[in-house]
Order: sequence, then C-alpha cells, then structure tokens
Amino acid sequence: EHGVTGYDLATLKNNSYPRYGDGQNWFTVFGVFFPAMTGVFAGINMSDDLRNPVQDVPVGTMAAVGTCLFLYLVFVLGLGSTCQRWALTSDYLIAEKASAIGVMVLSGLYISSMSACLGALYLTPRILQNMANDGILPFSKQLSIGKGPNKVPVVALVLFALVTFLFILAGQVNTLAPLVTIPFLLTYACVEYAYFSMAMTYDIQRRRNERFRQQAAIIRAQPADKASYGALGDAKVPTSDLDQLFPERVHDKTAMPRDHSSVTTTESPVTSPDEHSSIRSAESRDSNVDQPRDQQSISDKTHLLSKGRGPWPEISKKSNTWYAKVCNRWIAMLG
Repeated sequence: EHGVTGYDLATLKNNSYPRYGDGQNWFTVFGVFFPAMTGVFAGINMSDDLRNPVQDVPVGTMAAVGTCLFLYLVFVLGLGSTCQRWALTSDYLIAEKASAIGVMVLSGLYISSMSACLGALYLTPRILQNMANDGILPFSKQLSIGKGPNKVPVVALVLFALVTFLFILAGQVNTLAPLVTIPFLLTYACVEYAYFSMAMTYDIQRRRNERFRQQAAIIRAQPADKASYGALGDAKVPTSDLDQLFPERVHDKTAMPRDHSSVTTTESPVTSPDEHSSIRSAESRDSNVDQPRDQQSISDKTHLLSKGRGPWPEISKKSNTWYAKVCNRWIAMLG
C-alpha cells in the first residue's frame, strides 16, 4: 500500500540502479539535492559571533558534515529498502507513510523548514552587510547600516526578504534549485583555488627563508677585514639573474645579526648591487633607531610610498591538528 513494502533486499537492489526520467540526468538531480547540503557551513557564515572561531569553525564544520552524512545515509538506505521506485519519485511525503510514527516525521519536516528559513534570514543579510562594508557591491552604502548592539542588518534583511518572495512566487522549487547550486559551486571553487595558491606560495616563502639563512651564514663566516669589500671578498653570496631583477628576493624581513665593527663604510666599491643588499637593509634599520620618532615615521611612509605597496604578510605553517591533515592542496585543486 502506497508503495511501501517493508524491509526487503529485492526492493533495495531494485532501487540501487539509476533510472532517470524524461529530461533528467545526474546534473539536474545534483542541482536539486545540493542546496540541502549547504546548511553544514552555517558556522562559517557566523564566525564573527563565535567565541573562538579558529577552533570552533573547523571542529563544528567537521562535526556537522559527519552528522549530516550519517543521517542522510540512514534515510537513503532506509527508504531505499522499504519503498518502491515509483513511490520515491512521485510521493514527496513517502517518508511519513513509511514511518511508524508519521506525526514525528511531519513535525521534523516543519521544524527543519523553519530552521532553514531562520538560518537564511540570519546569515544572508549579514553577508550582504559585510560585502557592503568592504565596498564589494556598488551603490550598497545603505546595506551596511546596522541596528542595535549586534549591528542587525535591517536594510539587507528587507532586501533579502523581498527577493525571496519573488522566487517563491515562481512555485517551481526543482527549477530554482539548480540556480542556487551554481553560485555555491563557484564560491567553493574560488576558495579551494585560494587554498591551493596559498599552499604553493608557502613553499616559495619557505625556500626563500632558507636561502636567507644560507646567505646569513656565509656573511657571518666572512673575515672582518674582507666584509666591506663587497665582491672583492673571497666568500660571495650566491645570486642569480632573478635576484638582480627583483631585489626583494634577497631582502630578508628580519635584520641579520651583524657586527658593526666589521662594516667599515657603506661607500665600498661593490661591483654587484645586490650581493650585500641584505646587509644594507639591516644597516638602514639600525640607523633609524638613532633618529627621532617623527623622522622615523616620515621615512617609513616615504619608503612605503616609493615601493607602491605594503609588505606582504607572512604565511604561517599549517597547524598540527587532526582536521588539518584532511586538507590537501591537490585534492582542493582537483575539487
């Protein structure tokens, strides 16, 4: 009755193979089901309100993914082994008919629908507010307005509600679901590529710092009477054509320890301008210590303006945690 056969291996085997309807394929079905999976990332969208986002976001996200995966598998195997295929594709309330307590299923359906709506009303306006604060959206100054101590985005909330009502009037959820899936997939692709790029940049940074350490060791090993003669000394710091084209490749961000007694003059006849650029940068930082604070700030501003950009922030090493081990750059790139 109603396509419910009870637990039967034959029913499970019959439902295990794909059988798409007219005009349906794997991508259309994926577009319908994918929006139901995005709720596990609610903690990421509200990371500003968490007490310890660095720890709470990874742990909460992994816990949500694991819990949802377990529940979805239980529903798939349970309904697949108790309901016939025609009932699964035509009756949207087949779970209520297959359940021993149908009222509980309906109650859970209403509660999950309300929680999804409230979550969207809470998260999406805040995302619009943050984008307006960062100047990403044009003509969005009004969207950044917040009310109360928590800066509730009232204007963004009203705009989101109006747009949602317009889509509800369409009345075809299965038609709108693929349109919702595309922005999510594009966002995830950008995030995964950003992680891959950051991981590759960290390798470049690590090799650069290793070269700095080698150069510092070579310079420390130079005798004091030969250190001021630049390329005329016996021990040379290895340089390349790229180092001459891009001097920042050999500028260490931390001053290398150097004896002031070994540096006699800065007008020594150095044939290569980049061999001791790290030493000169360290000397310039040492000379700034003796200047008044106002002159130091002026010189720093002039230096930054002459460079045209500020210093790049250092990329720290990935934390040694259990959830960090599942983050792989190549999997992210392929994903």
